[in-house]
Amino acid sequence: MSDTVKVESNEETPLLGAKTRKSCGLAQRYVLAIMGFLGFVTAYSLRVNFNVALVAMVNYTTVDNVTSDDCPVPKNLNSTAEPAKAGEFNWTEYTQGVLLSSFFYGYICTNVPGGWLASRYGGKWIFGIGVLVPALLSMLTPVLARISVDLIIAVRVLEGMAQGVLFPAMWALLGKWCPPLESSKIAGIVTAGCSFGSIISQPVSGLLCDYGFAGGWPSVFYVFGAVSCVWFIAWCFLVYSCPSSHPLISTHERLFIESSLGTVKHEKPPPTPWLAMMTSLPVWTIIVATICDDFGFYTLMTCLPTYMKQVLHFDMTKNGFLSSLPWLVNFFVNLLIIYPADYIREHGILRTRNARKLFNTLGMGGAGSFLVVLGFYKGCDYLVPVVLLVGALAMSGISVPGYMVNHLDIAPRFSGSTMSLANTLSTISGMVGPYLVGYLTNGQPTQAQWQKVFFITAGMYGLGALTFLLFAKGEEQEWARNKDKEAETILTESSEETLEKKHLRDPLKDDSIVNA
Repeated sequence: MSDTVKVESNEETPLLGAKTRKSCGLAQRYVLAIMGFLGFVTAYSLRVNFNVALVAMVNYTTVDNVTSDDCPVPKNLNSTAEPAKAGEFNWTEYTQGVLLSSFFYGYICTNVPGGWLASRYGGKWIFGIGVLVPALLSMLTPVLARISVDLIIAVRVLEGMAQGVLFPAMWALLGKWCPPLESSKIAGIVTAGCSFGSIISQPVSGLLCDYGFAGGWPSVFYVFGAVSCVWFIAWCFLVYSCPSSHPLISTHERLFIESSLGTVKHEKPPPTPWLAMMTSLPVWTIIVATICDDFGFYTLMTCLPTYMKQVLHFDMTKNGFLSSLPWLVNFFVNLLIIYPADYIREHGILRTRNARKLFNTLGMGGAGSFLVVLGFYKGCDYLVPVVLLVGALAMSGISVPGYMVNHLDIAPRFSGSTMSLANTLSTISGMVGPYLVGYLTNGQPTQAQWQKVFFITAGMYGLGALTFLLFAKGEEQEWARNKDKEAETILTESSEETLEKKHLRDPLKDDSIVNA
């Protein structure tokens, strides 16, 4: 039996057991995971910091806020006792709403083009540019804000358009770098950056507004923009679009990744099967789950502080710890759940399909259950809603190894494109959620009206859990498979027990392979 495996028609690479170059330090797929994590940290920092800086930018006047009489107003409201500092811009509430929403109007436009571009030209540069452009625009924000509010709205739209490519581009990268049995782990590390970016952005932005240079709030945009530019430089040198183009990857790691994915190096990227993709039940199952999860996530994060203030008379946004606590818990859950998610698949405890369904059902079903309890809560202790909110977002984090990673199961080569479809449609749900809350509570922010909000959100979580449970798949779909006959030569038949279900052992976990 030959001891070589033909990866390309003109190249022979030693099979496991031969003496080849060892990998230096951390595996390159985990370098990608860490850099992707930091990329999402900077991206979400750029997204969230504007919400905090806006408070310092606006010259607030006394406004008669409508509140509920369901709960008595506490005698000592230390959290709301401090008067708001006068900013330099006289922007109305309507203008502020346009500024906050304009990001999403840009964001929804570029998900699908971003997925296509990442498939054609590689996810590295599309993702990198998706962080760099908002960073540069962020540093221009203070100057443009003093010229015209219309320029800031335009900047926010452009930042949204740039960040709209991030998830499709990252999933296109993961489709080429993630061994199937490590997909939950690597994708979980990457997506945890979203929560962590929100965690650090809020308190750091607040400190910069109070004590920063250049008059306070401008330093928010300068600091986060500069940090993102530094990340981009590191990204350019450390990350590559696929294992075959990486100059520092070891032969073993490259062979391990390519063999486990069953891929070969193509001269041209395969055309995206849009029709087959858009008529695929497993793809639409992921889309429905994404819409439902994002509806719950964005509705809770944007509207619960309003509930706390209107009904319970507690200003959650002025309590830094409580504001960051839901994000903090979600971040740790994301990191902790990825290990059992891969373990039960790697050790044959559950098949991929069943594992995805298990975590998605626990995550979305659990989040919905916490919201049902919150809907029935009639008390006036603000700690109870905070605990229930934290529980809902903690359970929501469990669903990441479910629907979100499922892109890499059913269509690894086109995961960027399937993610772009899901992310585009889920952005609509992120817009509809806050609008629905405003419609239900406008002029009557009572506990009864907010109960409707929580029940609707719980119903969306339940819909996502049930749809995924019934229709999700765990195997690569026919339309997504590599039809190239050359792909069949990626693995040679071997009598050794080094191949199991067409997955090579990870050489970084078995020194005997390197030293054989």
